[in-house]
Amino acid sequence: MRFLKRWLDTETPTAQRLLDAALVMALLPHVVMTRVPMLLYGVLVLVVLWRGREVSGQVLALFGALGFLAVAASFLGAFNFVGLSELSTFIQLVSSLLLYAVSLQRLSRKINFYLMISPMLLLALSYFFYNSIFMLGYAVAALYLFLLLLLWGRMRAPLIEALRSATMLFAASLPVVALLFMVFPRISFEKKGFGFKETASIRTGHDGQMHIGSEAMLVPSKRIALEVWFDNAMPASDQLYFRGSVLYNDRGDVWMPLQYRRDPRVIGPRSFVAGVSYRVTLYPHKKRYLYLLDYPLSVSRKANYSRDLIATWDTPIDEVFRYEAVSQLATATLVDVEPHVYDAALEVQRGRDPETEVAMAQIARRYGNTPERLAALSKWFREQRLAYTLKPDLIDLEHPVDSFVFGSKKGYCVHFAAAYATMARMLGIPSRVVTGFKGDLSKSIENYLVVREEDAHAWVEVYVDDIEWQRIDPTAFSTGIAADDTATRAQLLKSERSFWQKLSDEIGLQILYVKYIINKWVLYYDRSRQMALLRQILEDTLFALKLAGAFLLLVGAGGVTFVTLRRERCGD
Repeated sequence: MRFLKRWLDTETPTAQRLLDAALVMALLPHVVMTRVPMLLYGVLVLVVLWRGREVSGQVLALFGALGFLAVAASFLGAFNFVGLSELSTFIQLVSSLLLYAVSLQRLSRKINFYLMISPMLLLALSYFFYNSIFMLGYAVAALYLFLLLLLWGRMRAPLIEALRSATMLFAASLPVVALLFMVFPRISFEKKGFGFKETASIRTGHDGQMHIGSEAMLVPSKRIALEVWFDNAMPASDQLYFRGSVLYNDRGDVWMPLQYRRDPRVIGPRSFVAGVSYRVTLYPHKKRYLYLLDYPLSVSRKANYSRDLIATWDTPIDEVFRYEAVSQLATATLVDVEPHVYDAALEVQRGRDPETEVAMAQIARRYGNTPERLAALSKWFREQRLAYTLKPDLIDLEHPVDSFVFGSKKGYCVHFAAAYATMARMLGIPSRVVTGFKGDLSKSIENYLVVREEDAHAWVEVYVDDIEWQRIDPTAFSTGIAADDTATRAQLLKSERSFWQKLSDEIGLQILYVKYIINKWVLYYDRSRQMALLRQILEDTLFALKLAGAFLLLVGAGGVTFVTLRRERCGD
């Protein structure tokens, strides 16, 4: 506190103290990414500076040797025969070397050109590691502080006058900054080895399986799984199915994917439907799945694309991942089905669920073709009056379908999907289970949609007349939420939430929307987005006029602020 008190007691601090304040502001973002030996070295330098005594040449030489050893120890395992393994490691090395040089210069108590520009260099280096709204706000605050300190030192005036002048200059610069931001050439790095790693909270993604036994315990989470921005109007609620994994093999307590040779060729839809384009921000989930809207036509990233219309990345998604995609929102898709896939989609364990087999045999005797059997199955499924609950009773794994349909009659999407797919197979209709996410329009604003972990869902696809796969969501056949499950009812039904819960949800959604817009137009404003904006200005006159009007409003606001602050506070 003694150091801070000395700094504040001076009406116009010395250049050294002003520079210290700028260095502290610039160094704070580096604390997280600086390695332990360099952190210890920095703490030791601060201790010496805290004492406020002159440093002899011998002590300065000692710190020079210690700093060199700290840099070497920090990056001892980061070198190979080629050099540094990743660009992020290289940036960390540059940051550490700059910190090393600044420490030695500060210990010498001499100010030179390199020490004066070091705060800007340190702040610029931090941009390689942080890419978030918080860093954006911090950078603006740091630049304002740099300007304030510079003016305070030059003006030799009270702090309030420096604040007024700094605010005037900031207001006058806003239009220029906005113009340069839009037109300054951008460089895009598709495969960069640096960037802010938003991995503090890893999401639990699908693991390519669906459990219906004791491991099917559901823990609803509000954490965001993905954010979606639609280029045009938001699709209807019954079209917001995001495809994750496709499961064929029924093992009683778990459904698993089919292991077969990957064939990337995908045949388009039977009748062409105009595609809807959208952008996805996928949060880390430690799996390889890229969730696409049913049914996907293309994806911008070079993903692995299977005949089940599943997109996967080469490595697990352990950082925020963004991609663009186009999907056609039909309820059926035409895909060639190989014989062993067809057989897997018909596989059923005869005798495992005798009550269900009897009921399906009656439907099979009465109806001959697939559409009639599907209609009869859906009607029969509704008549069982199955209730939805997030806390189902344990399923008898010896007879899982019988236990659910004729026993507990309560479950959630995995139980509905597993039972319906099994029944369809008993009727001779190939079926499979699809897991992913089901979007909810109540979590959307205009073209923006939030998909949370609690929106994880499972549904069924049936192969109709050996032509196409059709989506059926058996959970929609439920009679509603179980009467004794008040927790699920309170969680899922907005009408039963309190006013404050609804208000909190709405405010939270608005905050996420604003954050996404800032990310979209500021943090992720790359070369492709810049060129698209410039093309739109040239081709769309109305958009160009709106943009020009917004720019003039910004100029006006900056001018009014400048004139207001420039006016003398006292007219006498």
